[in-house]
Amino acid sequence: MLWIERIEEAVAWRPINLQINWGEFEDRIGSPLPSDFKRMCESFGSGQFSGYLDIYSIETKGTLRALERLSGIQRTVRKNKLSARVYDPYGIFSVGDGKLIPWAESVTGAEFFWLANSLNPDRWPVIARPEDGEWSHFPFTASEFTYRLLADPEFDDFGISHLVSPPFYDLY
Repeated sequence: MLWIERIEEAVAWRPINLQINWGEFEDRIGSPLPSDFKRMCESFGSGQFSGYLDIYSIETKGTLRALERLSGIQRTVRKNKLSARVYDPYGIFSVGDGKLIPWAESVTGAEFFWLANSLNPDRWPVIARPEDGEWSHFPFTASEFTYRLLADPEFDDFGISHLVSPPFYDLY
C-alpha cells in the first residue's frame, strides 16, 4: 500500500482527484516536485490534517502554496541577508542548488521542507524543525512523514497520534 493510500485510509478520505498543471508550478520553482506530494495535493486539495498539519497544496485561487511560501522566503532572504541564517546549515532553494523547499507547516510553528539534494525529487528527504528548535532529518517522502506524524504512535519527534485519534482531514 502506498503512503498516500495509508493516509487516505487513516483519515477516512475519498480522493477528490484534482487536475493540476504541475508543469507550470515546476517551471516557476525551477525543479520538478516529488510525485507523492503531487498525488497528495490531487487527493486532498487544500486543508488541514487533524487540526494540526497544513500541506502547502493548491488554493482555490489556483496557486500552489509551496511555491508562494518558497517565493516569500526567497524575497525575505534577498532583502535581509541576515534572515538567511534561519535556514542554516541548509539554506533556501534556488535553481541549481540542493537546498530547502517548504512543503508544510504545523499550527505550532513547526516547519517541514525537502532537502533538494538529488536530481530525483522522489529521493529528497524531509527536513523538519519545531518552532525555535533544532533541525531533524528524515529519510522519508512527504507522504510517509505525514502518515507517521498522524498515525504512528512510535513517531516521537513530530507525531500527534497520541493527541488526536483517530486522525482526520478538513478540506478548506
